[in-house]
Amino acid sequence: MTSTSIGNLGHKATRGVGVTMVSQVVKIAVQVVSIVILARLLTPHDFGLVAIVAAVVGIAEVFRDFGLSTAAIQAREISEAERTNLFWANLSLGFICALASAACAPLLASIYDDQALIGITIALSLVFIINGATTQLTANVTRALNFRGLAVCVIVSQIIGVSLALTLAAFGFGYWALVAQQIATAGSLLLVTLAVGRWVPGLPKRQAPIKRFFKFGAATVGSKTFSFVAKNIDVAALGFVAPVSSVGFYSKAQELVAAPLDQINTPLTRVALPILSRVQDDDATFQRYTEKAQLVACYVTSLGLAWLAGSAYPFVTILLGERWAPVAPILSILAIAGIFRSLAQVTYWIYLAKGLVGPQLKLYAVTQALIIIGILMGLPWGPLGVACGATAGYLLFWLAGMWHVSRVARVRTLPLFRRCLMVLGLLAFPVLALSYATNWLDLNDWGQMGVSAAAAASWCALVVTAFPPFRKDALFMIGLVRRLMPNKRQNSAPSRAEN
Repeated sequence: MTSTSIGNLGHKATRGVGVTMVSQVVKIAVQVVSIVILARLLTPHDFGLVAIVAAVVGIAEVFRDFGLSTAAIQAREISEAERTNLFWANLSLGFICALASAACAPLLASIYDDQALIGITIALSLVFIINGATTQLTANVTRALNFRGLAVCVIVSQIIGVSLALTLAAFGFGYWALVAQQIATAGSLLLVTLAVGRWVPGLPKRQAPIKRFFKFGAATVGSKTFSFVAKNIDVAALGFVAPVSSVGFYSKAQELVAAPLDQINTPLTRVALPILSRVQDDDATFQRYTEKAQLVACYVTSLGLAWLAGSAYPFVTILLGERWAPVAPILSILAIAGIFRSLAQVTYWIYLAKGLVGPQLKLYAVTQALIIIGILMGLPWGPLGVACGATAGYLLFWLAGMWHVSRVARVRTLPLFRRCLMVLGLLAFPVLALSYATNWLDLNDWGQMGVSAAAAASWCALVVTAFPPFRKDALFMIGLVRRLMPNKRQNSAPSRAEN
């Protein structure tokens, strides 16, 4: 690539990250409102029922996508006919997964001894069909680097889903409010993506084989399957040994951790993957972009989760109410696991952008198995033991990924690892300790939250001021925010720091 095209790509990447972060702030705000209100309108049992269904039959979502969305984004070239055939392939897989999920409903109800699971499972099977139709529409918008369009799709669908859930919960529909939320969110995302992408697929084209996309996707399916099982076996296993209400407490803690992870990592992947894929053959540029992309995980996600781990008790009481107090210790442990999950995201980007799905599958076969073993070993100690096992497993996953990707890709992971250790040692873990120490102060929940936030912010400011590498990173992050200011010229040349 020419220096001009690389510079333009860097500018798009910077804008994409900025737009994505702002959109996710809006989405998180919507989610927080829904969490606060729904936690007071619904019971832990309601959340536990839906969580069990999502954990068990949700694996069909991996096969519904079959890695074809990633394959379409990662491909250097893709024709109109190939896009059309990929759309019909994903839609067909969606129908198959929906039928399989509905067929498993009676078995699921028998295993967990709760007939309510039949209706929930059948209803949620519709989401597979809707998502099947949405997959390639979203991939098309992502390939075009239309990050503003993606933000609109996500925010609008989220608002519609949450609004319906709150309305149904207020009228006493119980767990059906959560089911309707998922269906409405998926359906509105399909319609809005159609409008934003302005692409309507035609009929299938026989002259455009898509075997190469299935070959790429087949390898990613294995990795995603291992990952899904590792992320969901805790809820599924707890359902066998603990009451549904305890599963509800655990799933709510999991949800509070997943919110910042999913709302930052998922959209950042939409930005990072197409950008990194385009420079995959330029080792120097790829290394530079990877190091910049890692900053969000190091600072934004890790620091937020560290503060959440230390402030879990007042946070849960204020956000969910006193009856959800058992969530707090689980949340503290899972937030630490979330830090390592976030740091491992950069290796995920490297594998996919470089097309190294085979080596990624081999890594996941080992590391995800370790996570599963850790979770199962903690099962006798209930939700807390499961959370501790998951945290140990994700720590090993991050370390193994850093080592392995350096061997199979032309990427130096030592600078990435060194940066992570600096942030963890000088920022994240001290923030966690300071926040946790406020639990011994004689303050109410709001006062404790305020003191912990002030202490965390003061420590971060001190470290950034004292250490030049942190100052440089802070200036880069500020630069991302400035890109969003309306008085900045949209077509200005990217700065050296941004590239």
